[in-house]
Amino acid sequence: MLMLRPRASAAVLRAQLLLGAAVAAGFALIGADSLRIAATGQISEASATDWLVVAIVFLTSPALLALGIMAWLRLPAVGIAMLFAQCASPIGYLAIAVLFAPAITGYAPYDATPGTETIVAIGSAAAGAAALLAAVQLIRKRLSGRDRNNE
Repeated sequence: MLMLRPRASAAVLRAQLLLGAAVAAGFALIGADSLRIAATGQISEASATDWLVVAIVFLTSPALLALGIMAWLRLPAVGIAMLFAQCASPIGYLAIAVLFAPAITGYAPYDATPGTETIVAIGSAAAGAAALLAAVQLIRKRLSGRDRNNE
């Protein structure tokens, strides 16, 4: 296990909290916009004043990648979950729509390539499965630690 000095671990914790807040804010904005589109049936119009929203949403992918790398060092299943969660991030979705879905379906890449949503859904399901695996691993680790402490 990687051991950090107290000052270094506090800095790592602050970085993780900041990155986690960026990821949560980005996905919350994406979700809120999706709910608004579903309720009104109209796609949102981007304006020049939305630069902060766009920046936050596009920071989701790099922040998720950084958190995934940090998590991989402690619990690889969490890192894998974050890698698969990239499918639902803006940059991940763009990569799927432009690279992966056209390669699988044989269509020319564009924003509505057939199969794009299926790949995003499979990635999201894989992220959930990896997160569930990580939770099981953590529970087992905690329970085995308690058993040793009680002896």
